[in-house]
Amino acid sequence: MLTTQWFTANVNTAAGRQRQIWVAYSGGVDSHVLLDLARRSFPNVRAVHINHGLSALDDQWQQHCEMVCANLEIPLQSIRVTAVAKPGQSHENVARIARRNAWCTMLQANDLLLIAHHAADQAETILYRLLRGAGPKGLSGIKAKTKLGVATLLRPLLNITKAEILEYAQVNNLNWLQDPTNYNNNFDRNYIRNTILPVMLQRWPAAIANINRAAQLCDRSSNLVSQQATVKLQDILLGDNTLDLLKLLQEPPHWQHEILRLWLSRSNITPSLQQLEIICAEVIGARLDAQPEYVIANWILKRSNNKLYLLVNQVLPVSSHGRKAKKIFQQHGIPPWERAKYPLVFADNKLVAIVGLWNAKSE
Repeated sequence: MLTTQWFTANVNTAAGRQRQIWVAYSGGVDSHVLLDLARRSFPNVRAVHINHGLSALDDQWQQHCEMVCANLEIPLQSIRVTAVAKPGQSHENVARIARRNAWCTMLQANDLLLIAHHAADQAETILYRLLRGAGPKGLSGIKAKTKLGVATLLRPLLNITKAEILEYAQVNNLNWLQDPTNYNNNFDRNYIRNTILPVMLQRWPAAIANINRAAQLCDRSSNLVSQQATVKLQDILLGDNTLDLLKLLQEPPHWQHEILRLWLSRSNITPSLQQLEIICAEVIGARLDAQPEYVIANWILKRSNNKLYLLVNQVLPVSSHGRKAKKIFQQHGIPPWERAKYPLVFADNKLVAIVGLWNAKSE
């Protein structure tokens, strides 16, 4: 059973010393239980509510949250965001990104934001990722503690069942709202929550606990792979944040993928298996006289002089001052997209210098 003693110890152990504790409060039962536990356990707790502005109900939910927090004398900050999905985008993902951006803007250094994800949410996430073909890292599930900008995000209820949450809410006479969109099975996660998980639990009552235990095992395996990939990357990574392709190609294909995944993750890029396969085949594995490139997110991968570059995806002018300049650039290992940075000096229509690189007198 949920208690303030357990909650206080759990949060203190996981979070350490924090400047301000916030609770992400939506108005539903999960976040209300989290808010009640937090206010009973810590002084000066604050709440934040995100209004997605997608329907009239959103304003009603905001009003409910304001009323509850006023009665509990908890300061509440309501933030309206724009979370309209474009064609081909997931409504759930757009809303999630909008919330996180709003939190990042609001939170200050060493703030702690508590989120009410619980054990069933974890199992739902793992099943969703499994059906999308995720690997061990994705199947590790939601992390209990992560960085969120300059602040920390903590999910203290991640191992708590929905039944325990409902019991706490009923015992403490909490007042919460039911979100009607939670029953719209057009959304993938709702379909898993409302259709797939209940059937699984009828056959395997311990399904949620077992799925979550499997996630912990995936997390261990993923961490071991990540540690080994980090060691390998250190040997392959060059000082200008490029990869030495001759060394990379000495690794087996599966390690090439892991090294590339780790390298790209440092620029907040999460490549799919298909994207990694394309990079290996069409960029790294292109013929020697080619100038392959591959656009991923807001970045572009390019290969030159047995090095793999990750560049901001923008159009740069390319020097085209004849064969002599091209030959000099090639001799000095300057890739085509960087040549425009070097001013060319001419006298009597002859190239006499490339500033910072070459001059005719040195020949």
